[in-house]
Amino acid sequence: MAALGAPLCTLRALLRELRHAAGRSYRDSPAYRYVLAAFRAHRVTSEKLCRAQQELHFQAATYLCLLRSVREHEALHREYHGRG
Repeated sequence: MAALGAPLCTLRALLRELRHAAGRSYRDSPAYRYVLAAFRAHRVTSEKLCRAQQELHFQAATYLCLLRSVREHEALHREYHGRG
C-alpha cells in the first residue's frame, strides 16, 4: 500500500477537487460540509493512534483519486471525442 501523506494535504486536495466539480458555490454543498465535519470528528488527539482517523484518511484519499480521475477523463473526452 502506498503512503497516504498528511491528512491535511489530502483534505485540501479533496476540497480543491470539490471546487472543480461544483464551481464557485462549493462551500454551500452538502459534500463540502460533510468532508469538513468528518475530518474534524476524526482528528487524532493527545498523540493517540486512532484507527478510525486512518480509515477516514484512506477513504478520503480514495475519493480524491476518483474525483481527479473523473475530471481528467472528462477533459480527455472533450479533447479527443469525435465530432462525427
